[in-house]
Amino acid sequence: MGLTALGAAAAFLVRWMRLPNAFMIGPLAATIALTASELSLSSVPTVVSNGAQLLLACSLGVNFRQSFLREAPRFVVAQIVCVALILVLSVGIGAALAWATGAALGSALLAAAPGATAEMSTTAKVLHVGVAFATAAHVVRYLVVVLLSGPAF
Repeated sequence: MGLTALGAAAAFLVRWMRLPNAFMIGPLAATIALTASELSLSSVPTVVSNGAQLLLACSLGVNFRQSFLREAPRFVVAQIVCVALILVLSVGIGAALAWATGAALGSALLAAAPGATAEMSTTAKVLHVGVAFATAAHVVRYLVVVLLSGPAF
């Protein structure tokens, strides 16, 4: 309950500051500050986290129609090429990140992997690699995109 209240207060503060996506950035900043201070107000039980991941996968899966893939072969080929390119680039960036920082290769690969913060941190947890490192990399990527997209546009 304390973490929820702190997150809500941080969200409204960030909204008052007129920063984009306040209800993501505010609680995220509050949680980062707590984690860096080694304070823990609450945690999500593993069964809840696992259930949320399952429901997310189901909600994504029901949106795919096999007929669309059959009717758009050029699109499918283009997507396969794009995914392969992204994966190759991610592996290269991850390997460079591991070399430059001394981080474990598995942690660096997850840090550079295309995907959401929650999925990459969950994967890091399951694989017993640097959860904090992978999560921090994705949070930094998220903040850079959200905070700099407007000015760049």
